[in-house]
Amino acid sequence: VDKRAKSQYRESISEYMCEFIRETRVYTEYNICVTRIIKIKILKYSLCIYTRRIKENKRKRGQTQEKTRRSRNAYIKRTRAVYKVYQGKSSDIYKCAQSNKRMNKTTKVTDRRV
Repeated sequence: VDKRAKSQYRESISEYMCEFIRETRVYTEYNICVTRIIKIKILKYSLCIYTRRIKENKRKRGQTQEKTRRSRNAYIKRTRAVYKVYQGKSSDIYKCAQSNKRMNKTTKVTDRRV
């Protein structure tokens, strides 16, 4: 997997998460996008969902990465539904990150489609 592509995914998804959380007001106590600690939480959370989707793609079509700009945009759109599943509780972020660690060891994919 191309490292550069991976970091681009990371940046675009964490930016999107920041925007998403601000819009849905998951946290009201702090300004999420400024606090570094919170940013790390968002990154963990979004990367967790990112790896889930990649695993799901692998199961469906045997591909692990979208290579064109069009498919990258489609990827972000597909993940929107998944983000909605998680919105609401800060503890969901930690649960998601923990289950993601376990999931990397197994081939089983948890289906989170709305």
